Amino acid sequence: YNRLEDFERLKSEFRQLYEQDTQDLDNAMLFAEILIANQKSGEAEKIYQDLLTLYPDERRIYFALAALYERRFTLEQKMDILKQLLERFPDDREVLDKKASLYELLDDFEEARRVYTRLQEITGEQLEYGLRVARTYREELKVDDALSMYQKMLAGYPLSEELMLEFGWYLADLEKWDKLTETVTTYYGLSDNPAVLELKGYSTYMTGDIMSAETILRKAIEQKDFSARTQLLMSRLTYQDSQDEALEFATEAFRLVFRDMAFEQQLVETRLRSEGLQADMGGMNLDEVERLNKLSIEIFNFFTRTFDNEQIIPVLNWMISTYSNSSLLLTMTGSWFESVGDYDRSLELYTNSVRYRASNVEGHLGMARIYEQKNEPDSAILSYERALALDRENPVIYRSLIRLYRSKGELNKLTDRWMILLRNQPDNNVLREHLIEALHRSERFEEARALITGS
Repeated sequence: YNRLEDFERLKSEFRQLYEQDTQDLDNAMLFAEILIANQKSGEAEKIYQDLLTLYPDERRIYFALAALYERRFTLEQKMDILKQLLERFPDDREVLDKKASLYELLDDFEEARRVYTRLQEITGEQLEYGLRVARTYREELKVDDALSMYQKMLAGYPLSEELMLEFGWYLADLEKWDKLTETVTTYYGLSDNPAVLELKGYSTYMTGDIMSAETILRKAIEQKDFSARTQLLMSRLTYQDSQDEALEFATEAFRLVFRDMAFEQQLVETRLRSEGLQADMGGMNLDEVERLNKLSIEIFNFFTRTFDNEQIIPVLNWMISTYSNSSLLLTMTGSWFESVGDYDRSLELYTNSVRYRASNVEGHLGMARIYEQKNEPDSAILSYERALALDRENPVIYRSLIRLYRSKGELNKLTDRWMILLRNQPDNNVLREHLIEALHRSERFEEARALITGS
């Protein structure tokens, strides 16, 4: 039935099996999973609760319920289930891990640290859970506490490559170059791992020792390091002496970062396809996706601002054809073609970017600008309205809509709509500000004055 995708028959057959013996744990658990897959989570929850009454020491029932509550975003219920489980198994590592992660999700970092400290005591794994404590300080933007925690761990584990790299890149994010150099210099002599070489080369570059940085990074590349960041740095370092070599490094950095992004994106999409809206986002490496997004923007900007158009265009065309489903790449490339006056190509790329990801505000704004440039106000208004639905406090969108409706002689129509919208969004001060402007431009001064005075 599953292979034939006949899920209704599958559910019907397992319902019969369950009803024949509601105390059969394995069948009941499987039937509950089938119900969840068929959007019957309420019925599945009832089965789990009945099973807990029968099997109060069966850990997997608690975990199944916790997962169900997380998928529903009822995190308080998930916390209650984990607390029940901890009452029966007070030192269970898996439960404590999940509890700490949930506290982080709820932004209760102090409680998360308390649990991680307990895990250090239970497991003896000081480094692993010490790193997690440091990350909670970073999430809270408590820089001094995070640095103190890293320093404490570095004193206890001076040869930990994982610790050194995490601490090092954190120092790089904070632009503490002298401290970064001090941290990596000791470890650098003990390891020729390309990741360590990259960090050392980066710190050396940022402190102004260009020649040494190039030597270190070339050593990393000789070991077949495939880091986009290393390739970007090498492009910066070699540009003055050899623009051809710099172009090769930049092109490789461009390719690598979008390759890595495509890989991470594929992992996320696979989870979403298999689990749908019930997918556990906490299990996805979203921090890595965000890091790659930032790096890709840095590489794109360097590439398009450093080299000539005849060098840029073939690379952009190849990248677009290879990573045609990257909304970010399509949007950035659309913006570049817009900047050089190729509006038809730019519009094509912006359109494809929002076709792939409808929530791409920059793509909608790009389309609106091009339509306005082409003197197609109705299409421009439609794109601006779509952008506004996604970004309700963007002043650029409000000003653009005022300009376009005014050019069509329909500003009153826009102000009437915004008056209604403000009733539904009374705290949207950006909307209020631009509505007052629109009322003034429509010579509806009394209404504008009423909004200003709050009457």
